[in-house]
Amino acid sequence: MAPSTWLYSLTMNMVEYYDQNRWRPIFHRAAIDEMWVPYADASPSHSYKNAFDVGEAGLGLLANSLVLGCDCLGEIRYMDVVVNNNQGQALLLKNAICIHEEDIGLLWKHTEFVDQRTQCRRSRRLVVSSVITVGNYEYGLFWYFFQDGTIQFEGKLTGIIAP
Repeated sequence: MAPSTWLYSLTMNMVEYYDQNRWRPIFHRAAIDEMWVPYADASPSHSYKNAFDVGEAGLGLLANSLVLGCDCLGEIRYMDVVVNNNQGQALLLKNAICIHEEDIGLLWKHTEFVDQRTQCRRSRRLVVSSVITVGNYEYGLFWYFFQDGTIQFEGKLTGIIAP
């Protein structure tokens, strides 16, 4: 995984897994190119308030340094990110990406009624995440890798209302 330019939006590159003594590719590149924020009204008279926060704000420079216990929990690996500032110079952002596993509930369970033996397995997912602050908003960017091979992206918006 590597962030691209100062428009960094948690771009994933060359994701693959090792199976039966060989690497199997999953995807070459996955990214969110833009986020359109209509501020609850997409009507023509309100369109001037729409924001394209990736392209207009340049999310890379606005990435947070993630904090244990707040942004990520459990067994965590942080990654630093190098982005370009507005003059094209390299800028190091410490702990801008978090990689960890999460328990997401019951995967399967079976009870043998004859001898009352129960077996169950918990479901886990690998999470690769980052948080970006644009003005008064925080964007949580989350890539989820599930045990069944499913891959999901989730964007979470939080923050405060501007006065």
